[in-house]
Amino acid sequence: MDDNINVNRNHAMQIFSGIIERGLDIQISLSSGIHLASTDEDLIRLMGDAGLAMIKLPIEHGNDYFATKLLVKN
Repeated sequence: MDDNINVNRNHAMQIFSGIIERGLDIQISLSSGIHLASTDEDLIRLMGDAGLAMIKLPIEHGNDYFATKLLVKN
């Protein structure tokens, strides 16, 4: 259980790479969400390859696009 799995992106990459290298057949659930500022397409792909089954996106920590375009209803 790690509620800050990718605050340090390199650490997260090592964890998910290690899961893949060891051939672990697991499902990963990130129910506490992820740190959006440390997330990119490469990390998301690696998470999926490692067994990511569920993730919560804390969009309140996102950028202005999230706040102005996705969350505001006219």
